[in-house]
Order: sequence, then C-alpha cells, then structure tokens
Amino acid sequence: MEFRIIGTFAVVSIMVGKLVIKYAGEEAAGVDSDTSGMPTAIEVATIVSFMTGIYLLVFYVFRLGVVSTLLSDVLVSGFTTGCAIHVFTSQLKDVLGLSLPQIPGYFDVVLTFYELINRISHVNWMACSISAVAIIVLLINNELIKPRLAKITIVPIPIELIAVVSGTLVSTHWNLGKDWNVKTIA
Repeated sequence: MEFRIIGTFAVVSIMVGKLVIKYAGEEAAGVDSDTSGMPTAIEVATIVSFMTGIYLLVFYVFRLGVVSTLLSDVLVSGFTTGCAIHVFTSQLKDVLGLSLPQIPGYFDVVLTFYELINRISHVNWMACSISAVAIIVLLINNELIKPRLAKITIVPIPIELIAVVSGTLVSTHWNLGKDWNVKTIA
C-alpha cells in the first residue's frame, strides 16, 4: 500500500496568483458591496481552478496524455529547472522577510533578485531564523527519519502539517507578527 499526497503544484499556484492580481478587483475587507463589476480574488481563483479541471477532464477523455511522450527529455528538464527557479525566487522574499513590489512582465526573476539585493540590509532576521529552522527540520525528516520509518511502518509522518501547525502556534504565542514584524496570514 502506497500513500500519495497530492497538493497544489507551486508553479500552478504562482500562475493562478498572477491571474488573480491581473483580473481581480480591489476588495474591501469584510464588506459585501462590490460595485466595481470586477470579480473578487476568490472568484477568479475559483474560475481558473474549475476551468483547469475541465481541461484536465477533456484531456483524459480524449487520452491526450500520450502527447507528452513527444516531449524530449531536454525540454522536460529545462521546463523543470525553469519552474524550480521561479518557485525559489517567489519564496525568497518571504524567507528573508522582505516586502517587494509586484514585478510584472518579462525578466521578473532577474528584477526580483535586483530588488532583493537592493533591500538586503532590511532583512528580517526572525523570519530568516524561522525559515532556517523549518528547512532544517524538513531536511532531517526527509533524509534521516523518513527512510528509517519506511522500514517500520507504511504510514508517513505528516511533517509538513506538523511544521505549519507548530509555526502557527509559535507565531501566535510569541506575537511574531506584531513584535517581530514577521508576515502572517490574518
């Protein structure tokens, strides 16, 4: 018996986020009076997710997955590397605790690194410490604990969930958002 935990793919999340920024209107927090005629961020994300599901269903019905065999290994490798660079770049500002402006258009990865270098003196060391601890815990789990537990049990430890819950409890208990200026989801 094998467990497959499928979550959101980071690149898809980035693409949906860019669509939300582009097409969603400004929302007043807690107010249900949208007079702009623009869809809300949740509506845009829901529509994009629904249409993605429809496309995937159509691809499945017509067995279009076979088209992927035409893609060369070099193309897939390049795409995967590009995705990794975009995901790494999108997460780096949060790891360093920096606020950067939205950078639309071409060369956004290069411009993001330029902005990061310009603001490196404003790094939030508490956010860096939290990120480092989380990364180290995840690495220790994946490299040391998970292989040993796989020999004993088939049920994996949900270390990602444990990290999120622990981070939430620590952040709430020590007021990291207010006292240390660590960005939290409200």
